[in-house]
Amino acid sequence: MELQSILAVLSGLGLPVAYDHFREAAKLPCLTVKELSADFMLADNKIYHMKQGWLISLYTDAKRPDTEKTIESRLDEYGLIWQKSDTIWISAEQMYEINYTI
Repeated sequence: MELQSILAVLSGLGLPVAYDHFREAAKLPCLTVKELSADFMLADNKIYHMKQGWLISLYTDAKRPDTEKTIESRLDEYGLIWQKSDTIWISAEQMYEINYTI
């Protein structure tokens, strides 16, 4: 999936979305997307298929199971296979982070 496609999927959630970071502080909850290493299928000294990985980070001021479920349903709706991290508390920023890897 290309960057513009993943941004379009996430924009439909109604949350602020940015690639990697926001230039100014965003209102929570918000999402960032970052490119991960690509997986390649190689044979006969050629790349036959490349799958780009993405990291979607959800930032919230409180634990928000409904928001998490909405994101997960949206990813499922588009047939994206995802993994979810544990909830991380960022004390310096006073916010929570959950990462989805697709």
